[in-house]
Amino acid sequence: MDPSGRCGRQVAVTFAVSDTVYSLTRQGIPIGKVRTPFVDFRYPTSRPEAVRQGDPRARNEWMASFDLVTAVYWTSDGDLVIPYQTFDQGQPVWQLLGMSPDGDRRFDIRNTTRLLTSDAPGSRFYFVAPGAAAQNRWLVAQLAPSDGL
Repeated sequence: MDPSGRCGRQVAVTFAVSDTVYSLTRQGIPIGKVRTPFVDFRYPTSRPEAVRQGDPRARNEWMASFDLVTAVYWTSDGDLVIPYQTFDQGQPVWQLLGMSPDGDRRFDIRNTTRLLTSDAPGSRFYFVAPGAAAQNRWLVAQLAPSDGL
């Protein structure tokens, strides 16, 4: 397992504005898909004309109206962790979804710090430390083995 979305012979992928995780073989052959069990995932609307014309205020308002998936990570026990974000006044607000490969929600946490990566076994997760002015201070979290996620 590694943080690039690979677990054994399987790869998990998603798209920024998608509520689906796709499973592929390492050769890229589709083998399945499952909806991500977000509590309140918000989809983008068409870009308003003001956004297309470059209005930064309109862009901030539009970006704050939907969520974006940023990555997929396997855990050491085969579950998935999916960080996603929205924007508030132009600043990212991070959320974190945990799910089984079958689509059962383990958690959907709002207002987390940014998840940067996971270690290769997927048992430790590296976040930006709360209150850090830059991404050079980390917080390391580990899943409790008795609880799963």
